[in-house]
Amino acid sequence: MLLKRFFWLTVALSNGVGCVNEAPGVQDTTDALLRDVVIVEMDMDAPPDAMDSPDLFSDSDALDGGGIMPSEDADLATDIDAFDGSLTVDFTVPDVDANELDPDLSDMALPVADQGVDVAISDISPSDMDPPQSTGVSNSAPPLQTVVRGNPNGGARFDDVCPDGQVLIGVAGEIRNGNQYLGRLRGICGEVRIELGNPMSIGTLAGADLPLRGAFGGGVNFGVTCQAGSAVVGFSGRAGNLVDQLILHCGSLSLDGINVVAIGNMPLPPVGGNGGDPIALITCPDGQTAAGALIRAGDGIDGFGLLCSPLTVRP
Repeated sequence: MLLKRFFWLTVALSNGVGCVNEAPGVQDTTDALLRDVVIVEMDMDAPPDAMDSPDLFSDSDALDGGGIMPSEDADLATDIDAFDGSLTVDFTVPDVDANELDPDLSDMALPVADQGVDVAISDISPSDMDPPQSTGVSNSAPPLQTVVRGNPNGGARFDDVCPDGQVLIGVAGEIRNGNQYLGRLRGICGEVRIELGNPMSIGTLAGADLPLRGAFGGGVNFGVTCQAGSAVVGFSGRAGNLVDQLILHCGSLSLDGINVVAIGNMPLPPVGGNGGDPIALITCPDGQTAAGALIRAGDGIDGFGLLCSPLTVRP
Protein backbone atom coordinates (compact mmCIF):
# COMPACT_ATOMS: atom_id res chain seq x y z
CA MET A 1 0.00 0.00 0.00
CA LEU A 2 1.00 3.61 -0.40
CA LEU A 3 0.50 4.53 3.25
CA LYS A 4 2.84 2.84 5.67
CA ARG A 5 0.89 3.78 8.77
CA PHE A 6 -2.56 4.91 9.82
CA PHE A 7 -3.46 6.76 12.99
CA TRP A 8 -6.71 6.74 14.98
CA LEU A 9 -7.63 10.15 16.39
CA THR A 10 -9.79 10.17 19.53
CA VAL A 11 -11.28 13.44 20.77
CA ALA A 12 -12.52 13.73 24.35
CA LEU A 13 -15.75 15.72 24.60
CA SER A 14 -17.44 16.99 27.75
CA ASN A 15 -20.41 14.69 27.26
CA GLY A 16 -18.72 11.63 25.85
CA VAL A 17 -15.98 10.35 23.59
CA GLY A 18 -15.95 10.52 19.82
CA CYS A 19 -13.61 9.19 17.21
CA VAL A 20 -12.40 10.17 13.74
CA ASN A 21 -11.75 6.68 12.46
CA GLU A 22 -10.76 6.90 8.79
CA ALA A 23 -8.11 9.62 8.60
CA PRO A 24 -4.83 8.28 7.18
CA GLY A 25 -1.75 9.82 8.66
CA VAL A 26 -3.57 12.15 11.05
CA GLN A 27 -0.88 13.91 13.06
CA ASP A 28 0.05 17.09 14.92
CA THR A 29 -3.22 18.91 15.67
CA THR A 30 -2.69 22.64 16.00
CA ASP A 31 -5.93 23.97 17.52
CA ALA A 32 -5.84 24.57 21.28
CA LEU A 33 -9.29 22.99 21.67
CA LEU A 34 -7.85 19.69 20.48
CA ARG A 35 -4.89 19.55 22.81
CA ASP A 36 -6.71 16.76 24.65
CA VAL A 37 -6.23 14.30 21.83
CA VAL A 38 -5.08 10.71 21.92
CA ILE A 39 -3.34 9.27 18.86
CA VAL A 40 -2.83 5.52 18.50
CA GLU A 41 -0.50 4.07 15.87
CA MET A 42 -1.79 1.33 13.64
CA ASP A 43 0.28 -0.77 11.20
CA MET A 44 -1.26 -0.98 7.73
CA ASP A 45 -0.13 -4.16 6.02
CA ALA A 46 -3.71 -5.22 5.31
CA PRO A 47 -6.23 -3.98 2.74
CA PRO A 48 -8.26 -0.84 3.57
CA ASP A 49 -11.46 -2.76 4.22
CA ALA A 50 -9.77 -4.36 7.25
CA MET A 51 -9.18 -1.04 8.98
CA ASP A 52 -11.49 -1.86 11.89
CA SER A 53 -9.70 -5.08 12.76
CA PRO A 54 -8.25 -5.03 16.29
CA ASP A 55 -5.32 -7.11 15.02
CA LEU A 56 -4.03 -4.13 13.08
CA PHE A 57 -3.36 -2.10 16.20
CA SER A 58 0.05 -2.22 17.79
CA ASP A 59 -1.82 -2.19 21.14
CA SER A 60 -5.10 -4.02 20.57
CA ASP A 61 -6.08 -3.55 24.22
CA ALA A 62 -6.77 0.10 23.45
CA LEU A 63 -9.77 -0.85 21.31
CA ASP A 64 -13.38 -0.86 22.44
CA GLY A 65 -14.77 -2.52 19.34
CA GLY A 66 -15.45 -1.12 15.92
CA GLY A 67 -12.37 1.08 15.94
CA ILE A 68 -13.72 3.39 18.68
CA MET A 69 -11.15 4.00 21.39
CA PRO A 70 -12.47 5.43 24.67
CA SER A 71 -10.43 8.02 26.50
CA GLU A 72 -8.26 6.55 29.25
CA ASP A 73 -8.56 9.75 31.29
CA ALA A 74 -11.94 11.32 31.90
CA ASP A 75 -10.22 14.61 32.75
CA LEU A 76 -9.13 15.05 29.13
CA ALA A 77 -12.29 17.06 28.42
CA THR A 78 -11.12 20.17 30.25
CA ASP A 79 -11.59 22.86 27.62
CA ILE A 80 -14.38 21.42 25.55
CA ASP A 81 -17.01 23.49 27.38
CA ALA A 82 -16.10 26.30 24.98
CA PHE A 83 -16.92 24.07 22.01
CA ASP A 84 -19.23 25.94 19.58
CA GLY A 85 -20.19 22.95 17.44
CA SER A 86 -17.54 23.20 14.72
CA LEU A 87 -13.79 23.14 14.53
CA THR A 88 -11.21 23.33 11.78
CA VAL A 89 -7.97 21.47 12.38
CA ASP A 90 -4.81 21.31 10.26
CA PHE A 91 -3.12 17.97 9.94
CA THR A 92 0.08 16.77 8.25
CA VAL A 93 0.80 13.35 6.80
CA PRO A 94 4.40 12.11 7.05
CA ASP A 95 5.80 9.47 4.66
CA VAL A 96 3.07 10.08 2.07
CA ASP A 97 3.35 11.02 -1.59
CA ALA A 98 0.92 13.94 -1.84
CA ASN A 99 0.50 13.39 -5.60
CA GLU A 100 -1.00 9.96 -4.93
CA LEU A 101 -3.44 10.97 -2.22
CA ASP A 102 -7.13 10.88 -2.98
CA PRO A 103 -8.00 14.52 -3.89
CA ASP A 104 -11.17 14.19 -1.83
CA LEU A 105 -9.04 13.90 1.31
CA SER A 106 -7.83 17.50 1.01
CA ASP A 107 -11.15 19.00 2.11
CA MET A 108 -13.31 16.46 3.84
CA ALA A 109 -15.39 16.56 7.01
CA LEU A 110 -15.44 13.53 9.22
CA PRO A 111 -18.14 12.94 11.89
CA VAL A 112 -16.98 12.64 15.46
CA ALA A 113 -19.08 9.75 16.78
CA ASP A 114 -22.64 10.97 17.40
CA GLN A 115 -21.81 14.28 19.01
CA GLY A 116 -22.98 16.38 16.06
CA VAL A 117 -19.51 17.87 15.59
CA ASP A 118 -17.53 17.83 12.33
CA VAL A 119 -13.77 18.00 12.26
CA ALA A 120 -12.70 19.41 8.90
CA ILE A 121 -9.37 18.26 7.55
CA SER A 122 -8.47 21.46 5.68
CA ASP A 123 -4.93 20.57 4.65
CA ILE A 124 -3.07 17.31 4.21
CA SER A 125 0.52 17.56 3.04
CA PRO A 126 3.83 15.79 3.67
CA SER A 127 6.00 17.40 6.30
CA ASP A 128 8.26 16.58 9.20
CA MET A 129 6.31 15.14 12.10
CA ASP A 130 7.78 17.66 14.53
CA PRO A 131 9.15 21.17 13.91
CA PRO A 132 12.91 21.58 14.32
CA GLN A 133 14.01 22.46 17.81
CA SER A 134 17.04 24.48 18.79
CA THR A 135 19.37 24.63 21.74
CA GLY A 136 22.48 26.44 22.81
CA VAL A 137 25.85 25.67 24.36
CA SER A 138 27.48 26.13 27.72
CA ASN A 139 31.06 27.22 28.37
CA SER A 140 31.65 24.14 30.46
CA ALA A 141 34.89 25.14 32.19
CA PRO A 142 36.63 28.34 33.30
CA PRO A 143 38.54 29.83 30.37
CA LEU A 144 42.26 29.21 30.07
CA GLN A 145 44.58 31.82 28.60
CA THR A 146 46.96 31.39 25.72
CA VAL A 147 50.32 33.11 25.76
CA VAL A 148 50.21 36.89 25.38
CA ARG A 149 52.01 38.48 22.43
CA GLY A 150 53.24 42.08 22.45
CA ASN A 151 54.34 43.32 25.86
CA PRO A 152 53.03 40.73 28.38
CA ASN A 153 53.68 43.11 31.27
CA GLY A 154 52.63 46.43 29.71
CA GLY A 155 49.52 48.35 30.69
CA ALA A 156 46.74 46.81 32.74
CA ARG A 157 45.37 43.32 32.21
CA PHE A 158 41.73 42.84 31.15
CA ASP A 159 40.16 39.39 30.96
CA ASP A 160 37.09 40.08 28.81
CA VAL A 161 34.93 36.93 28.68
CA CYS A 162 31.80 36.43 26.57
CA PRO A 163 28.56 35.54 28.40
CA ASP A 164 27.82 31.84 28.86
CA GLY A 165 26.64 30.29 25.61
CA GLN A 166 28.61 32.76 23.49
CA VAL A 167 32.01 32.62 21.81
CA LEU A 168 34.49 35.18 20.50
CA ILE A 169 33.79 35.78 16.81
CA GLY A 170 35.75 38.97 16.10
CA VAL A 171 37.31 42.25 17.24
CA ALA A 172 36.79 45.94 16.54
CA GLY A 173 38.71 49.08 17.43
CA GLU A 174 40.84 51.98 16.19
CA ILE A 175 44.38 52.49 14.98
CA ARG A 176 46.36 55.07 16.98
CA ASN A 177 46.18 58.41 15.17
CA GLY A 178 49.34 59.07 13.14
CA ASN A 179 50.69 55.57 13.85
CA GLN A 180 50.18 51.98 12.69
CA TYR A 181 49.69 50.13 15.96
CA LEU A 182 46.41 49.30 17.68
CA GLY A 183 45.20 52.15 19.89
CA ARG A 184 41.86 50.72 21.08
CA LEU A 185 40.43 47.22 20.91
CA ARG A 186 37.39 45.20 22.04
CA GLY A 187 36.12 41.69 21.47
CA ILE A 188 32.89 40.77 19.67
CA CYS A 189 30.87 37.76 20.85
CA GLY A 190 28.31 35.58 19.07
CA GLU A 191 25.61 33.33 20.53
CA VAL A 192 25.87 29.71 19.39
CA ARG A 193 22.55 28.15 18.31
CA ILE A 194 22.11 24.51 17.30
CA GLU A 195 19.10 23.67 15.11
CA LEU A 196 18.16 20.07 15.83
CA GLY A 197 16.26 19.51 12.61
CA ASN A 198 17.09 17.32 9.66
CA PRO A 199 19.68 18.29 8.64
CA MET A 200 21.18 19.62 11.87
CA SER A 201 22.95 22.98 11.66
CA ILE A 202 25.02 25.23 13.94
CA GLY A 203 24.85 29.01 13.60
CA THR A 204 25.99 32.11 15.43
CA LEU A 205 23.76 35.06 16.27
CA ALA A 206 24.75 38.56 17.34
CA GLY A 207 26.02 38.52 20.90
CA ALA A 208 27.70 40.84 23.39
CA ASP A 209 30.19 43.58 22.61
CA LEU A 210 33.01 43.41 25.13
CA PRO A 211 34.47 46.59 26.69
CA LEU A 212 36.68 48.84 24.60
CA ARG A 213 40.26 48.83 25.93
CA GLY A 214 43.03 51.38 25.28
CA ALA A 215 43.00 55.14 25.76
CA PHE A 216 43.83 56.63 22.41
CA GLY A 217 42.63 55.83 18.93
CA GLY A 218 41.67 58.49 16.46
CA GLY A 219 42.96 56.71 13.39
CA VAL A 220 41.22 54.25 11.09
CA ASN A 221 38.33 52.27 12.60
CA PHE A 222 38.32 48.52 11.97
CA GLY A 223 36.15 45.49 12.63
CA VAL A 224 36.48 41.86 11.53
CA THR A 225 34.30 38.84 12.35
CA CYS A 226 34.24 35.15 11.51
CA GLN A 227 31.63 33.91 9.06
CA ALA A 228 28.35 32.61 10.49
CA GLY A 229 28.68 29.31 12.31
CA SER A 230 32.37 29.92 13.11
CA ALA A 231 34.37 31.08 16.12
CA VAL A 232 37.86 32.35 16.85
CA VAL A 233 40.40 29.58 17.51
CA GLY A 234 43.70 31.44 17.20
CA PHE A 235 45.57 34.62 16.31
CA SER A 236 48.77 35.81 14.66
CA GLY A 237 50.05 39.22 13.52
CA ARG A 238 52.92 41.57 14.38
CA ALA A 239 54.10 43.14 17.64
CA GLY A 240 56.96 44.84 19.47
CA ASN A 241 56.35 46.73 22.69
CA LEU A 242 52.78 47.24 21.40
CA VAL A 243 50.47 45.19 19.17
CA ASP A 244 51.04 46.47 15.65
CA GLN A 245 48.90 44.02 13.71
CA LEU A 246 46.31 41.39 14.65
CA ILE A 247 45.04 38.50 12.53
CA LEU A 248 42.24 36.34 13.97
CA HIS A 249 41.86 32.73 12.82
CA CYS A 250 38.40 31.09 12.73
CA GLY A 251 37.13 27.50 12.77
CA SER A 252 33.74 26.14 11.73
CA LEU A 253 31.63 24.90 14.65
CA SER A 254 30.66 21.24 14.56
CA LEU A 255 29.11 18.67 16.92
CA ASP A 256 31.35 16.00 18.44
CA GLY A 257 29.12 13.98 20.74
CA ILE A 258 27.87 16.40 23.40
CA ASN A 259 30.68 18.84 22.62
CA VAL A 260 30.88 21.64 20.08
CA VAL A 261 34.30 21.95 18.49
CA ALA A 262 35.80 24.28 15.89
CA ILE A 263 37.25 22.69 12.75
CA GLY A 264 39.73 24.36 10.43
CA ASN A 265 41.75 27.53 10.61
CA MET A 266 40.67 30.39 8.36
CA PRO A 267 42.53 33.71 8.85
CA LEU A 268 40.59 36.97 8.72
CA PRO A 269 42.03 40.09 7.06
CA PRO A 270 44.75 41.74 9.20
CA VAL A 271 44.03 44.91 11.18
CA GLY A 272 46.80 47.37 12.06
CA GLY A 273 50.14 48.17 10.48
CA ASN A 274 53.41 46.48 9.52
CA GLY A 275 55.61 47.46 12.48
CA GLY A 276 57.13 45.09 15.01
CA ASP A 277 58.03 41.43 14.47
CA PRO A 278 55.86 38.59 13.16
CA ILE A 279 53.68 36.70 15.66
CA ALA A 280 53.53 33.00 14.92
CA LEU A 281 50.08 31.44 15.07
CA ILE A 282 48.80 30.92 18.63
CA THR A 283 45.76 28.62 19.00
CA CYS A 284 43.38 27.42 21.68
CA PRO A 285 43.92 23.86 22.96
CA ASP A 286 42.36 21.09 20.88
CA GLY A 287 38.62 20.86 21.37
CA GLN A 288 38.33 24.43 22.69
CA THR A 289 37.25 27.75 21.19
CA ALA A 290 37.91 31.34 22.21
CA ALA A 291 35.45 32.43 24.90
CA GLY A 292 37.00 35.87 25.28
CA ALA A 293 40.02 38.12 24.79
CA LEU A 294 42.91 38.84 27.13
CA ILE A 295 43.94 42.43 26.44
CA ARG A 296 46.75 44.39 28.08
CA ALA A 297 46.24 48.10 27.50
CA GLY A 298 47.27 51.57 28.66
CA ASP A 299 47.52 54.38 26.14
CA GLY A 300 47.41 51.75 23.40
CA ILE A 301 47.15 47.96 23.11
CA ASP A 302 50.25 46.51 24.76
CA GLY A 303 49.48 42.81 24.49
CA PHE A 304 46.87 40.34 23.23
CA GLY A 305 45.92 36.75 23.97
CA LEU A 306 42.87 34.49 23.93
CA LEU A 307 40.75 33.01 26.72
CA CYS A 308 39.72 29.50 25.62
CA SER A 309 37.03 27.14 26.88
CA PRO A 310 35.35 23.84 25.84
CA LEU A 311 31.74 24.04 24.72
CA THR A 312 29.03 21.49 25.54
CA VAL A 313 25.48 21.22 24.21
CA ARG A 314 22.80 22.34 26.65
CA PRO A 315 20.33 19.59 27.58
